[in-house]
Amino acid sequence: SKSRLIAQNPNKELNPTKVTISHSGGGTVVSSISFPPENMLDRVPNTLWAEIIFSDSPILQKYIPCGSDTTEITVFGPIIFIDIDFNIAEPINNLKFLPYSKYPIKVLDVCYKESRSESAWKPIKDFVSSTTAPVFGYFKLNFDLVIASQIRLVICQETYSYHTYHLPKSIVYN
Repeated sequence: SKSRLIAQNPNKELNPTKVTISHSGGGTVVSSISFPPENMLDRVPNTLWAEIIFSDSPILQKYIPCGSDTTEITVFGPIIFIDIDFNIAEPINNLKFLPYSKYPIKVLDVCYKESRSESAWKPIKDFVSSTTAPVFGYFKLNFDLVIASQIRLVICQETYSYHTYHLPKSIVYN
């Protein structure tokens, strides 16, 4: 996945201190030092975050959205948690996310913490997991204003590529 994420406030620039990426599902994760997570928020159009997750078999897992005890979302692919920490609590009412990917991205969840001392993530009121957006289209997630010191965007990529290689007998038995 390659991504650009913009948390917007029309009155001022946001001051993120740290972007952390974590994964659920998959095998080997290949991160690039040329495309670190911080590139998602630098507002430079030519920079981005990029990672590749390899797996030997299709990934099937369940995700429980924050604030839910009963809802389960079945996901066919890796789940990526994008955590953004701010210097100070910020008023936020939308996120704009531009995936650059061979396969479509799905937004599973958006949640936040008002302060760093909170242990549980709070759900964004009335957020519903999105249907898959166009590959080259923006996700624009609008919601009621929240004051957040941390915000979490949970995404997945529900496509798995199968590759079958046919080798000639001369190579296999040589």
